[in-house]
Amino acid sequence: PVPGPPPACALAARLADSRGSAASPRSLVMASARRWFAALGLSCLHAHGQVCESSGMRGVLAISGLPQMYLAGTGAQGSGSALTMQYNSGISVLTTCDEEFSPQSIARLYLLGKSISFTVDLSDVTCGCNLAFYLIGGPAQDERGAYDRGEGLNHQPPYYCDANKVGGHWCPELDIMEANAHAFQVTAHMCEAPVNGHYSMCDRAGIAEQSRWRKDAYGPGGGFTIDTRRPFTVRAEFPQNAEGQLAGVRTLLLQDDRQLVLSLTGWHNQKYLEELTEVMESGMNLRITYWGSDYKIMEFLDSGVCGDENCTADTAGDARISNIAIDYAPLPQVPKVQRPPGQAPVAPWLPAPSTTTAPAHEIVRRWVPNEREPWQCHTYTPEQIKDPRWCEKAGIMYGFEFADNGGRNSPCGGCWCCKRKARFESFRRRITTTGAFASTSTAPATTPAAVPAPLFVPVAAPTPQLPPPPPPAVSWSGV
Repeated sequence: PVPGPPPACALAARLADSRGSAASPRSLVMASARRWFAALGLSCLHAHGQVCESSGMRGVLAISGLPQMYLAGTGAQGSGSALTMQYNSGISVLTTCDEEFSPQSIARLYLLGKSISFTVDLSDVTCGCNLAFYLIGGPAQDERGAYDRGEGLNHQPPYYCDANKVGGHWCPELDIMEANAHAFQVTAHMCEAPVNGHYSMCDRAGIAEQSRWRKDAYGPGGGFTIDTRRPFTVRAEFPQNAEGQLAGVRTLLLQDDRQLVLSLTGWHNQKYLEELTEVMESGMNLRITYWGSDYKIMEFLDSGVCGDENCTADTAGDARISNIAIDYAPLPQVPKVQRPPGQAPVAPWLPAPSTTTAPAHEIVRRWVPNEREPWQCHTYTPEQIKDPRWCEKAGIMYGFEFADNGGRNSPCGGCWCCKRKARFESFRRRITTTGAFASTSTAPATTPAAVPAPLFVPVAAPTPQLPPPPPPAVSWSGV
């Protein structure tokens, strides 16, 4: 059956029918109602039915592997299978488009053991800018386990969370792509074990793999493996081990007959990734954003390949994503890997584990304060200035430590918000039976079910056990 328009569109139509007159034609009332709903953030691309327009998003979009879904947000336009993202834009994937943004409407994607791919054109995404395609462990929940809309959302939607607490809530995050025309980064962020679904702390820095760590791998020009002057395909794979745990995040950048592989695998990442298994089994929310800032803040992404260019509305061109698709075919299992014999510990003051037993330590990577660096005044971005407590809550992010001194005894020349470069450290620590980085499961290994879980279900729905049918082509139209 072909469903009708989203409720916001239907209500706009009812208003137009009841209030239209010769002085105020129905079309004008309809347009005014749509603009009013758009101002409330009710901007949705929908699969069938009437087209409900707004200044936020409009057009049609097709996503392979998904049934009827909605994209909610601002600053994007869809046409066919293509999505154009403007600077300072962001969208989320929903199962319904209601007048009220609800946690039950946020789609959960079940990608453990599967892969997702898309084509991206970053030719106009300049230094200091970041087109992000990522998964988060939402919707956000408070300490009691109730869904929480959040405060100080910084242009993020209600119930948003991530590994840097941008919207006021923590949760695990998998950055499939953070990129511009000069740099591409893949990052996994785990968190402390949740209590009642509420996360109290996450690893802001995460574990990452970056294109700029490889010479001539990625950039604008024919001399690079991936020439960002032209579109290329991104394929992210999430393989499992024999116990059904997440065993790696493997991202392939494909262009013509060339490929660049950015992989989070190996014995040094193994335990970290296993901690993300549960949230991937529970389903993660897809978020696509396009943002940027001062070059110093964006050094985490493009330091070394970009100079002092800032990303602004004047310098940031449109980004284009198309052909988003889910591949249901199960990925080959990845065997667990033990630390190579004789491999030296990262920290020399920690003894190497016994060669006759399993490794008793693991690598921890994190950003820490660097007291050798001088404090400097931080200039707020337009998004940050909307949250009066942003500096107080920031902690360490983007490779900087932030501190709010309230204007008293400021170490950075009188500014209230100071920052200094943080230090990235790696060390080994002992694995125990408790704590965020330790596996506490003592259950025997089991063979994963042969039937894949469905790709998405609404938050409140149970997870069916039947495999999804072959996905039909879906045309989307909407606001």
